[in-house]
Amino acid sequence: MFEAMKEDIFSPLDIDCSGEKHEAYWYVLRFYQHLQQNCGDFTIIINRRYELNIKELLNDFWNDSFLTGIKKTAASDTDRSVPLDIQRRFVISAFAGTAAWWLENGMPFPPELMAESMIKMIQKN
Repeated sequence: MFEAMKEDIFSPLDIDCSGEKHEAYWYVLRFYQHLQQNCGDFTIIINRRYELNIKELLNDFWNDSFLTGIKKTAASDTDRSVPLDIQRRFVISAFAGTAAWWLENGMPFPPELMAESMIKMIQKN
């Protein structure tokens, strides 16, 4: 399930990334669209994550996704004054926590707004 999610998120983009939106927006949008399309499965995982004992699997997924995202979108933008491990924990916590909240609350905002909001908060502007 997590491999399918990574494939959906990180497959090559077929859009012009020189437009208004940061390239990372499209990957984050795909993340929320995938969650929305598979909300039943992910809600079960979120509600039963401790019972299912999948902490290591989730951790591996988030770490792999973070590193893939860095390679695809931010390799040249990465702030070297903040250690990569700190950046990784910050971004993973933000995405994992926000995604769980979004699913637990019935997806109150569309994936496009979620992606745009996440990018705005994480971008260094």
